[in-house]
Amino acid sequence: MEVELLAFKQNQTWIITNLPLGKEAIDCKYIYKTKFNVDGSVERLKARLVAKGFTQQESVDYTKTFSPVAKLVTVRILLSIAAVKDWSLFNLTSLTHFSMEIWMRRFICVNHSITPKGAPIKYASFSKAFMALNKLHDNVYVDDIIIAGNCSFSIASLKCFLNTQFKLKDLGCLRYFLGLEVAKSSKGIHLCQRKYALDILVDSMTLGSKPLKLPL
Repeated sequence: MEVELLAFKQNQTWIITNLPLGKEAIDCKYIYKTKFNVDGSVERLKARLVAKGFTQQESVDYTKTFSPVAKLVTVRILLSIAAVKDWSLFNLTSLTHFSMEIWMRRFICVNHSITPKGAPIKYASFSKAFMALNKLHDNVYVDDIIIAGNCSFSIASLKCFLNTQFKLKDLGCLRYFLGLEVAKSSKGIHLCQRKYALDILVDSMTLGSKPLKLPL
């Protein structure tokens, strides 16, 4: 929880302000989740401070929402190019994530007065950061990031630069991304979605069901 709040502060996610006329503040809460590696071991314990958006009314508090998501076909194209050119692959993730402007009451259980407003990592911010480095910035994902390249020095420099601009966590070599298990070897890149399929079975409470060869 402290790491989450520190990331909000470093990214200047919020400003303390009076509620404007015509705006309604909503409450917040913490969501706790255990993140696992592909082999089932615990990767990290995650705390996410979220606004209670379900209390808002459509067309009253908001008109529409939009979250930019990388298409899997784009990810597969990038991985295929990396396989052909034998590029190294690394995975980064942002520690904080908001997708729209909100007005939220302060979280009173800790000694931080906060009112999140806006997104800590926006496309415009990423574009500006990449343009400062004179690098391509068209294929950037707001939460999970893949870095591919054949120069370890350039990759390390990019990681360092992005970490100074945004609060990021370096997950090391790419192993899991948006449900895709990625295994890189001298023969190429192997993709698998076994863990993703098992998670769906667990969520739907059908993990113990027996498979049958029947038309679907």
